[in-house]
Formats: sequence, structure tokens, C-alpha cells
Amino acid sequence: FGGTWQRLTDTSWQVAADRGGKILWDQHALTAGEVSVELRMPAGQAEIGGLLLCVSEPDIAPDNWYGYEVSLNIPAKAVLLGDHRHNFRLLQQQSADVAADRWHLLRAVLQGERLQVYLDQHEQPLIDQPLTDRLQGGLAGLRTWGSEIEFRNFRIRPSDQSSEAVAA
Repeated sequence: FGGTWQRLTDTSWQVAADRGGKILWDQHALTAGEVSVELRMPAGQAEIGGLLLCVSEPDIAPDNWYGYEVSLNIPAKAVLLGDHRHNFRLLQQQSADVAADRWHLLRAVLQGERLQVYLDQHEQPLIDQPLTDRLQGGLAGLRTWGSEIEFRNFRIRPSDQSSEAVAA
């Protein structure tokens, strides 16, 4: 749904800088569980990008869909959580040790009315957000906002399954 995406290997993708390009996987529905990815943005092309969860009604255009976004915000040195309801609303942004030219592990855990976000190998969530009026879409994916990004090891683990799926 927008953006110029290139498959690098079986488990890695690259997207050119774009204002809102996203890619979604429909083989693994997720309404509760965990989504994770490793990502790296090169210096000079590092803005915002990361994970999408609970996506429904996706279409081309920056905010033309419903869902949650969990992204690195390199210029702000932060991790953000926002929701999209044909718009963008920042729910929370926390300062973090994020930088261009470094691989970061971004992980989101969705259980009930709560979304927790973990960065790198930290055991405690950087963001722990209650979700009022929770979005119910089942698609998960990746997104860029102005960044060239390399993604690898995108994983989806629905809470009702014992094994994870590596999205390919």
C-alpha cells in the first residue's frame, strides 16, 4: 500500500523513503499477541518507521486506514505509539536510545485492552498503553514515514498459537 519495497532475502525487506508507504501480511491474522522486527535507517534518510498492528481497511495514502503504529522516531530520539482512524493521533512517545545506522529490535505485545512496546533487549516495556475504544483489525505490517529503512526478521505470534511465524 504505497512505497517502493524491495525484498532483499527471505526474511528482509527494504523500503525507499516515502510519506506513509506500508506493507501488510494477511497470512497471519493478529488481534492479540506479539509482533516484532529488527530495523535500521541510514543517516540522512532516518525519520520515522516501524510496526503496524490491528490494521483494517488499508488503502494507499498516508493515513487512509485504521490501526496502530509503533515506530522509531530517530530525529526525536524516541519511540512512538499512535493510532490511525483515517488520521493520526499520537498516544504516547518516550525518549529512547535510538540512532541511525544501528539495528534496533522493536516489539509490540497486544493483550486485551493494553499495548506494550519494547525496544532492543529491554525486559521492561518502554510504553505501556491502555487502549480505550480499541481497534479490532487483524492485519500487521511495516511502515515508513520519510525514511529509507531496512527491515529483517518480521515476526507475528498470535496469542492463540504456540509458534511464531516469520513473515515472508
